Amino acid sequence: MKFPTRNGIGEVSCDQKEILKCYNLSLRKGEQEEREKKKERDEVEEAGDLKKFKRERIEPAKHHKSVELVLGEPDKITRIGSNMNEALETMMVEFLRKNIDMFAWSPSDFKGIDPEVIVHKLNVDPMTRLVKQKKRSFGAKRNRIIEEEVNKLLNAGYVSEIQYTEWLANVVVVPKALGK
Repeated sequence: MKFPTRNGIGEVSCDQKEILKCYNLSLRKGEQEEREKKKERDEVEEAGDLKKFKRERIEPAKHHKSVELVLGEPDKITRIGSNMNEALETMMVEFLRKNIDMFAWSPSDFKGIDPEVIVHKLNVDPMTRLVKQKKRSFGAKRNRIIEEEVNKLLNAGYVSEIQYTEWLANVVVVPKALGK
């Protein structure tokens, strides 16, 4: 990601090894267990029998507690680790409540991002020839789903209605992971 600074263009980059280390620390498994698994992995690789080694699925930490950031509004919660001492937990909750304006509780809360900071652009060659798709009709169920999604995006301010003289492209309905 690039962004403007007083001294020119700044760029956010990362070190993949550091990211992996931070991610592993946030997981429920401790460092000792990770070292044992790495040792076991190395032994299996040395033996050459990789079929015996089955990768376990990594899971997020299970020990956390929900904190109501805006008192009296139970839908405005976040989770913090439950293994903090009381002083650190109090300090963390105070910090989060002090910076409540940084949280986005609904998609419409994202409206204020200045395009000078970050903007999404499609990398399309302007010299390519446009191809008009054949207009498709959808069934009643899919039309309802499309209408709900479009209304959600309109209400959030992500999209706006534009009138074209010609049909450009068809909507693609992709089912969500939960079967919706």
